[in-house]
Amino acid sequence: MLIIGYMLAALAWWAILLHKQALIIHDLRLESGIEIPESAKELNRQRWMIGSEALFFGAILIFGIILLNRAFRAEIFAARQQKNFLLSVTHELKSPITAIQLILDTFKRRKLNESQALELITNGQEEAFRLNKLVEDLLTAARLNPKKNLDRENVDILKAINPIIAQYQKNYPHFQFTVPPYVNTFICHTNEPSLCLIVSNLLDNAVKYSPVNKEIKVEILKKNSSVYLRVLDAGIGIIDDEKLRVFDQFYRIGDEHIRTTKGTGLGLFLVKELCTKLNIKVFVRDNEPEGSIFELVIPTK
Repeated sequence: MLIIGYMLAALAWWAILLHKQALIIHDLRLESGIEIPESAKELNRQRWMIGSEALFFGAILIFGIILLNRAFRAEIFAARQQKNFLLSVTHELKSPITAIQLILDTFKRRKLNESQALELITNGQEEAFRLNKLVEDLLTAARLNPKKNLDRENVDILKAINPIIAQYQKNYPHFQFTVPPYVNTFICHTNEPSLCLIVSNLLDNAVKYSPVNKEIKVEILKKNSSVYLRVLDAGIGIIDDEKLRVFDQFYRIGDEHIRTTKGTGLGLFLVKELCTKLNIKVFVRDNEPEGSIFELVIPTK
């Protein structure tokens, strides 16, 4: 602010000095016997020139200050997001490792009955799945090249995503993952590994923001030359102001120090980036009576 004030003061002082110089020249012309109308006309021209130049440079200075302020705010926001990302990654890496260590220590120190052992094994599998998913997202984000095209082929969507849904049901038995019993096949032209990662991240997002024992539903519909794939949850939902921002890299709501939901802010970013590369449109809207719907529009050819 001190520098900005100095620049504005310097601009004002420059205009005052020019105006004083114009007055001195005007007085000298009068003393030299130059006609008063011509001298007054020249003085007015000088005043207009000084005023217009001062306004022009002042406007440029103010515009530059606005741009600088926006850039500064953007840098602060990006730095805060990256800090939150590092905090969340640290937490997300340590949590499953710590949980698995505790489970192994429990097996080592205590004699457990069959039901207790099965519960611990299930918890360990869930934590290992979380850890593997995080590493997969981090590696995908690191390898993501905007200039590199992804190979595409005809993919049977149900055949591709059914194993993913079954894996999520196994790892998260306290949720209900459902897919209607479709008779028809849904063929689209896309990259199968990328599509599987997209669906996996959408399911992961639904798990993070849904209460336990809630249904997470996957629907598929063919319309014209596209296949519509929807992931519906009954979670906390997303307010309108954040529906577009949820796809930004590292973006997560709130402070990592007090956050209760898991995640790094990479999942939906990867969804958006992969969808863009595969010419897949992705939308998010409210589910009724609660939750969110993420919809993919996948080309069939």
